[in-house]
Amino acid sequence: MLTPVGTGVLRYSYPMGDTPAVCLTQDIPPSFRVPVRSRAHHEEEGQETEAEEQKREEQDGEEKEEDENEGKEKKEKENEKSQKDTDNGNNQEEDLINILLLGCGDLRKILFTIHHDAGRRLDITCCDNERSIIARNILLLTLLIDMDSKSQTQPSFPLSPIHDLFPIYYHFYVTPRVASLVASQARKLSSDAMSSSLQAWHASTYGLGGLRFCDSHSLLRVREIWQCWARFNDDGDDDGDGDGHETKKAVVTDIKAKFQANLAATREMKTDDERVDNTGGRDGLVYTAIRSAAPAAALLDVDMPRHLNELHWRFWKFGRISSFHDTRAANKAARADKKEDTRVNPMFVTPESDGHVRMHWGLDPLLGFPLAEAYVRTEDEPEIWAAEGLNAQTKVLSLAMGTFAHWCQSFQQAWGAAGRRSGVVMRWFVGDAIAFGHSLQGLANTRGGIRKNSHWYHSRHGFLSLVLDGEDYNMKPGTSRTSYPAPLSFMVIDTSNLTDDLGALNVLIATSPLLKNNAAATIYTEMLTRYHRTYKQEADNLLCGPLSTVGLLLGDMDDGGAPERRSNHKLYTPASFAAFLKFIKSRAQVDDWTVTIEAVLALIEQEPPRQPHGDSEPVADYTPELRAWLHLFGVYKLEWNRLVPRWERLWQLRTWKSIPPVMCVTVVVPQEALPKVGRLEMENLRLGRPSFVECAISKPGVDDKSCHGFAAVQVGYGWPQNSNTRIRGPGSIFIVDPARAPGLEGECHLLVSFMVPTSVLLRDGKTSTVKVQFRRTPSTADYEGGQGGLGPGLTIYETPLHNYDQVVITQYMPKQRGIPTLHEFPTSVPPPDLQARTTIVGSIANTTGKITSLAARIRFTCPELNSRLANGYTARCRVVSPCAFLITLKGTPTARLCNMNSTKSDEPVPRSIEASIPQGGRTWESTFTFSFPLLSDVTEAELVTGPVSPANNFIELTVPVIRPENFRRIATASPSWIYPAVLPLPLSSPPVPISWSIPYLPCIDKLPVIDLEKIRKSSEPSWDGFKRWLDNYTRIYSDWEHRYMNARASVQENLLSAGESSCLHWKKMVRAMFMLFAGAAKRQITFVVCRKGQMRVEMVFYMSCVRLDMANRCLVLDGAVLVRTAETSRLMDVLEKMFKDGDVLTLASLADAEARIHVGAELDTKPIVCYFQTTPDAIQMWKEILPAYVERCRTWEHDPERCEYVHRAGETGVVSPMDVDEDESSVLCSCGNGQLPDNERVPSKVWEMIKRRLVRVAISPPFGCAFVEKPYLPEDIATVNNQAPPPPPPPRGPPKAVCRNCKREKRKDGGELDQTCPVCGGMKYCSRNCQRADSRRHKKEECPRGKGKKK
Repeated sequence: MLTPVGTGVLRYSYPMGDTPAVCLTQDIPPSFRVPVRSRAHHEEEGQETEAEEQKREEQDGEEKEEDENEGKEKKEKENEKSQKDTDNGNNQEEDLINILLLGCGDLRKILFTIHHDAGRRLDITCCDNERSIIARNILLLTLLIDMDSKSQTQPSFPLSPIHDLFPIYYHFYVTPRVASLVASQARKLSSDAMSSSLQAWHASTYGLGGLRFCDSHSLLRVREIWQCWARFNDDGDDDGDGDGHETKKAVVTDIKAKFQANLAATREMKTDDERVDNTGGRDGLVYTAIRSAAPAAALLDVDMPRHLNELHWRFWKFGRISSFHDTRAANKAARADKKEDTRVNPMFVTPESDGHVRMHWGLDPLLGFPLAEAYVRTEDEPEIWAAEGLNAQTKVLSLAMGTFAHWCQSFQQAWGAAGRRSGVVMRWFVGDAIAFGHSLQGLANTRGGIRKNSHWYHSRHGFLSLVLDGEDYNMKPGTSRTSYPAPLSFMVIDTSNLTDDLGALNVLIATSPLLKNNAAATIYTEMLTRYHRTYKQEADNLLCGPLSTVGLLLGDMDDGGAPERRSNHKLYTPASFAAFLKFIKSRAQVDDWTVTIEAVLALIEQEPPRQPHGDSEPVADYTPELRAWLHLFGVYKLEWNRLVPRWERLWQLRTWKSIPPVMCVTVVVPQEALPKVGRLEMENLRLGRPSFVECAISKPGVDDKSCHGFAAVQVGYGWPQNSNTRIRGPGSIFIVDPARAPGLEGECHLLVSFMVPTSVLLRDGKTSTVKVQFRRTPSTADYEGGQGGLGPGLTIYETPLHNYDQVVITQYMPKQRGIPTLHEFPTSVPPPDLQARTTIVGSIANTTGKITSLAARIRFTCPELNSRLANGYTARCRVVSPCAFLITLKGTPTARLCNMNSTKSDEPVPRSIEASIPQGGRTWESTFTFSFPLLSDVTEAELVTGPVSPANNFIELTVPVIRPENFRRIATASPSWIYPAVLPLPLSSPPVPISWSIPYLPCIDKLPVIDLEKIRKSSEPSWDGFKRWLDNYTRIYSDWEHRYMNARASVQENLLSAGESSCLHWKKMVRAMFMLFAGAAKRQITFVVCRKGQMRVEMVFYMSCVRLDMANRCLVLDGAVLVRTAETSRLMDVLEKMFKDGDVLTLASLADAEARIHVGAELDTKPIVCYFQTTPDAIQMWKEILPAYVERCRTWEHDPERCEYVHRAGETGVVSPMDVDEDESSVLCSCGNGQLPDNERVPSKVWEMIKRRLVRVAISPPFGCAFVEKPYLPEDIATVNNQAPPPPPPPRGPPKAVCRNCKREKRKDGGELDQTCPVCGGMKYCSRNCQRADSRRHKKEECPRGKGKKK
């Protein structure tokens, strides 16, 4: 109800992802992982013979008798060590990482995460509205489990290679053996012993291993798909019943014919120029493939998108992908394969009950894989790739298939052995993502563990109530505990691109409360549909308002601005706005909500009404619907007199004793009115233009208040229960088939339900009419006119409101006994040792709606503390980060005082470690950290103390908010906080620092290494082309940075602040590192950062290789760093002397390095030492960024006893505070010293001397964010993006003549084509035989004088 809904007459399926796979745990800090061991290792451990076991027991007994005391002491030591390891967090298993996938689609993200972050224990909850997608995902996973030779699951088919799974999952047409394999597995999964009930499935091998269902309805819907696939028994055996076998065969034939017809219709749509989101004609390019090939997409210039485009069209033509050197040979081989492989892949077939389901025209098996390895030479590439003449298409296909095989093998390794708990748990739900999110919120807010119905529907096209009846969600005390309790809060929530279809506000309201209260918890979302010209405008309008304001209300810490109010409002209804107000009610401190809501409604009613189009009816007023949903959600009380005289009521309400303020109206659209609408909808959706259904109640009159619109509707299909009985309870009005798919063919009635204020129903109710119509949008313009149109009102069906045959009025929605439950934003429970409570007040500009400043009031509530503060105290604050302040209270001691810490608004400040008071001292001092949710201007922070009293004391901290557009003008704001690293308080054991804004590389050693020597010697890509590509790739400047990049130092000092200058200098150094390292090839190169005007070495970088980060589609410079500290000062002096006295090529400054890059000269064979002379601010910036570069590739554990991060961030939570002088202090902790692989580019003698002091780093180019600042674009690209489209190209010359039959351009003997049609002379042929072979077709279709000319 929170989102608009269409008729659902035609749905597009997305069984394959069209975006590259991402690692879902890339923002979760690394911790101790479960060692990845194969099942064979577990099996070998348990295969001890009885003799060996008995012998071992005898030996143990003898040892115990010989020295019993020694054994006891040893056992006690082991227990002490085990307890110490447990206290330090060094146990062998980590907690499950709970992940929620809404709109999960295929398995690419799950398999890639398991492969990329090996060893994580994952609990993944998957939700998708298309049941066939979940059915195929589970079938593939069960195939992988059964194919494991060590698994105890008995396969229902002969074991086949893992490479056979690629055509099973991605090809439309497969061999008979593969089709039979799918049918056999589907038959096994749909058997009564396996999936007859939810309990049976959970008791099976798959359920016990970790494949679970959230509710019984999801299992039922998926089982129907498996039963459909099980009919594809291509072996031709008869089951004994001849008639039944023939009937079954006929059903399968019809399903196949329907699939092939839908596939043909989709192929036709791909070349339709009228479609709104056209992806290009036959000669166009499918540019979405460039995203999958990043960052190497530009290495082959235009050839890359063209040959990927050829593979895309070949897949849609033949239903499979293959690669050949010659296009004609490829087409010939594909036709031969198609004749042989006549089997339709059951994995892409849906039963008749699913209605019209088509494959989306953008499907491509290659788009979900990272394809960069196919375009750049790597060290571990297959040897066959180096063969001469091997085309790029073959590389791409082999890479995709090999990658899929590796992902599948990683899943098999992660799957638990028999009798052991699986390392990966997956839960599946079929239904609406918004309803599923709110249902999980309802379970999380349930008190006493009693499951309650949240009154949401399973789907937007049906009236089946959503109840999570799985045993994993049963939290009632006294019930049997399950082995896999379902999570209700998640570390990672991925919403795919649901914001394009459901709206960002609706998605965040449904998912934000499910996010764990953890600094590393993250919500991901994608936007594939672009509504505005620039990405900054997209961000400004994502939440229908300023990101900083709306994001803060939603509990997110995003920042942005909104100069415009344009947004994709078609994704929202009045119920969406009411839900938003309900959600933020607990976060917004308002004196009187009733007065506030009345003021909001008054502003809405003051807006000028929209003018109707032409002679159409008045535009509907949606304010009554907004009032109804505000009342239902408990935000605003709708006053209503329940005792209405019966003679003033509608016929449907005359038997009611009491009438509620809001009621449900259900309109039954008769089946004979639907076929015309169905045809119009099919044509509109064929062009990619969806439409939405809404209702309206029209009253006599022509003013703007005579028509009330209702957009929050629920659509279903069914029949009235009894034609003679018009009024029934909400649970028994209609006979609704839960499996009935949406359809407008006239097979059943269309049921549309919506909530209406009772005052609208009773005011002129006997003369009012209710109608079902399409919402007016540009996509529904074709519905108004033309033959068979709906007219100006876009009316599907209209009837009087008192027509009790077609209009049913109930208290609640059909099949429901309550209102959909919507919860407020959850608040933390105050701890018992409460010391203070905080409230943050934001000042908002009236014209723009942006937050200009934040004021935090910290009110002390402890009586003992207030009595101490009453004697007088002073307060001061200092900056530790652009968001955090360290506040110090000082006074005379009269009682004990405790530290406080707070990181969230409107939450209590808990007590932490007691402040130490020196004995005999006359004053006390205590500190605590306070963090704001937005970046603040620390230069204008103001701290004010309130009145001093024994019962009430508070301090108030006010800071202006830094906007993205004015961040550059803040001179002292720390630009080094690009990659903040924090240590959440209270500290965990072991401590786990968290890096924001930079993804982790949990398995950095698995990332492919670019082989620079191979590129030097190869022709594709050429070395010059690779350098040009790397030069463009490392241009990481924003638009303003590029303007000042080449300016003189004096100009930069006058026009740029210290922070801007240091940020620009830092980006130049990173770019120089990449370019010089690539140019040095295998020669030794060292990067030295020193102060400007001095040669005192501050830090030294030893880089080892350039890697491809496949998860984020970027490059990573892998190496080590040594930073000058008090402990390493002497070692740095030794290195400084070695650099000066050695026989090396010295680049004395960054300018020399840039000159070398600009000229592109090859470096000689000498070792290279490149000096980066920079400012102290830039050096400080390096030191503040280094912890994030180190933490992202960490493979070790932090020691809480000696970790410098713990001692530095113990009171602030910030790893690198801004106010600490780091000249001689330790920037990086010593926990990771020496934990890095050997570097062949460093002399062995030097390496052994410095290895134990080095720390591993992974440096990536710091790309700008296009949502915040304008990126730099070359002039040619900027011209294309910002100027008007170029004029059409001049007409081409006549096409080159080819043989109409065989497409040859020459005769077999090399001569020109001279054979033509003897009648018209219009077609040319290479031989007489070709002319005869094509004569019948040519005469019928093309020849103007032919007897069979088509009219």
